[in-house]
Amino acid sequence: MKVQATGSGPVSVLTAVFNADDPLTRGKDRDYGESEIPALTAFVSTLWAELHSVDALPIRPCPHCNGGRGRFHTRANAYHAVPYSRCADCRRLYTRLTGTPIARLRFATKMPEFFRLLSQPLPLEEVSRRLGIDYGAISNWLMRFRQLIALNDPDGHWTPLVRLGLKYRPQGTCTRCGYEGQLNNGGFSVDNRRQVKCPSCGCHWPLNVNSNSSAVAVVVVNDLALNAAERRCRAGLDAPDLPRVEAGSVTTEPRITPAVVPAPPVAPFDAGRFDFGGPLRQNSHLPCRWAEDKELTKFLRRHVDEVLSVSVDPPPCPHCGHDDTRLASASRADSPLPQFQCRACARLYSRATRTPLANMLRKDIAYGILPLLSQHRPLADAAGQLGTTPEVVKAWVRRFREWLLVLDPAGNYEKRVRLGLKAPWPMMDCPHCLKRVEARSHGFKRTRKRTAAEIRRRLFRCTGCSGFFDVSVDVL
Repeated sequence: MKVQATGSGPVSVLTAVFNADDPLTRGKDRDYGESEIPALTAFVSTLWAELHSVDALPIRPCPHCNGGRGRFHTRANAYHAVPYSRCADCRRLYTRLTGTPIARLRFATKMPEFFRLLSQPLPLEEVSRRLGIDYGAISNWLMRFRQLIALNDPDGHWTPLVRLGLKYRPQGTCTRCGYEGQLNNGGFSVDNRRQVKCPSCGCHWPLNVNSNSSAVAVVVVNDLALNAAERRCRAGLDAPDLPRVEAGSVTTEPRITPAVVPAPPVAPFDAGRFDFGGPLRQNSHLPCRWAEDKELTKFLRRHVDEVLSVSVDPPPCPHCGHDDTRLASASRADSPLPQFQCRACARLYSRATRTPLANMLRKDIAYGILPLLSQHRPLADAAGQLGTTPEVVKAWVRRFREWLLVLDPAGNYEKRVRLGLKAPWPMMDCPHCLKRVEARSHGFKRTRKRTAAEIRRRLFRCTGCSGFFDVSVDVL
């Protein structure tokens, strides 16, 4: 916290420093924070303790006649909380509180809590609610303690730290309508940035959008301590001449844009996910028997049910991974899934965002593709069953592979996806050139007298020496 006193003349301008994170009003999801300045609290507490000390000495000069011949009269007792003195010149009694701004303030037990609130930019209504004291009394307390601090603050160091009762407004130019002058406070954006509002067109924008500095200049438009003094003047009562805090600045923290969570890269699939013991093509001489991986289907079905859930509990943001999220809108006719909003990146999303279901136009067949993902079927065959085109099925397979890597970073479930994928050439030991090279599959071995089903051996061709060799399907 910094306090500035600027000005070249005899009168200096007191500048108060505010924090952009301190809310000016209580909202549904935002309460008043704790921005106490302990140094100011300790300073005011020291002044209060000195004036309410029970020590008989030293004896101050008489506040009535300014005489210096004061004599001790009585100690503090059950009837008087502070010791009394008597002036030898005017013969009048007085205490250390006599003639001070806080001479007749009541509810001394609530003063320590009030001292903590002096440095916080809270409305007086909130202070009245916390302390259980009328608004008028709180306003009078603020005026009196501002006067007490000014009397003991010749260099103007402590006065600007009293932010209770100060209301400020920023100044600037609206980029939409060209309005210039004082701007209204626009609350906070979804990503917790202080906003300003144009009083002409109602446009909102961040407070420090046009400034690279961490402090934005503002103008103090209302000082409730001065208002209390003016009310006493209008009523014909004595009022203190308080120093004015006319300027201020709002400190803002630099906003760090959250990094977008990258999509996991889909690695080229290896030959280990395919069964070379069975047909790899639909035109094989052997019958194609596609087996479903029920564990993969059950895993995906559980997560698809979660995506299509209408629960209003906000999940983490799929864009930046932040957990500070909120419900933006519940499910409705034009949006069957609840919408959420991230407070870090301010982006809207649903549970289907960045999943295969986000861009799937045919969500009615979302469950139909799940059993097919683990089967090594051609795209055309799966498209015929689902009533769509092979290009759409190919895009779905790609999205499901990426999503499986998000759900299971180890990749154990992604390795089980085979739909529409072309089996790569496996690495095998060639019996001719005695090298371990890629072997190109050439169907199944058969003769004139024995079929491929009887021999049960698959043919391969070495990519190094172009030699053919066969391997039993039982070892593949």
